[in-house]
Amino acid sequence: MTIDLNKVIGKNLNALRKERGLSQSQLADKIDISTEFISRVERGASAPSLKSLKKIADALEVKMGVFFDDPEDMDSWNIEIEALVILMKRGDKSI
Repeated sequence: MTIDLNKVIGKNLNALRKERGLSQSQLADKIDISTEFISRVERGASAPSLKSLKKIADALEVKMGVFFDDPEDMDSWNIEIEALVILMKRGDKSI
């Protein structure tokens, strides 16, 4: 199973924003980006840059890593991470 990281980030952003009682517009205003961009990220249609993700994390008072958690697919996620670690240890240049 392939993980759509944009969708995972978007789902987590949407949940965190709502937990804090913020509209997309309010969050966008806090970090000086467009509401449309927040909407695209939440839908998984766009991926934020690391700089934008850091701004969002700071505004929501969370660590950036929470955006990458996919509780619905943690087994698959862990398997992929383990595979990457093995390849890195082998010095595989194809990754």
